[in-house]
Amino acid sequence: MSNLSSQLMMHRAVLQDILSRVPEDQVDMKPWPNALSLSDLAVHMVTSADWFAESVKNGQFGRPEKVEVSSMSDLRRVVDEYTEKTKATLDSLSDEQVEGMVEAKHIFGMDAPGKVWLGSMRDHEIHHKGQMFVYARMAGVEEMPFFIQRDI
Repeated sequence: MSNLSSQLMMHRAVLQDILSRVPEDQVDMKPWPNALSLSDLAVHMVTSADWFAESVKNGQFGRPEKVEVSSMSDLRRVVDEYTEKTKATLDSLSDEQVEGMVEAKHIFGMDAPGKVWLGSMRDHEIHHKGQMFVYARMAGVEEMPFFIQRDI
């Protein structure tokens, strides 16, 4: 496993652990009416990470994929599939792709080296993982994992 994928997986494994604890009937739980649902937040996390990784691989940002789920088991499957896909993409990146410029001005207002976007990918995952801890608590999960899993 590359250093890039191991950094992400230390956080992603915690998301997977949290989702394994969420009751089935909480898939659409929202902490307030206009918030993302628990499932939408998790899908946003995994599709965004994949989008960042694929964009670095391709040298430019396109649009992230749209994915919908209808149950916790479906959500867990989607998270697992995207986790494997993103890990494989990160492991396949060359030094040239990581160091090279990635076109992103049309979305983020600037172009930057791949390593900048990969750092943003990791930070985005961490930010939303913190939200997921709160969502899970509100969904009734009492016992939570540590915030990072180092034995990946």
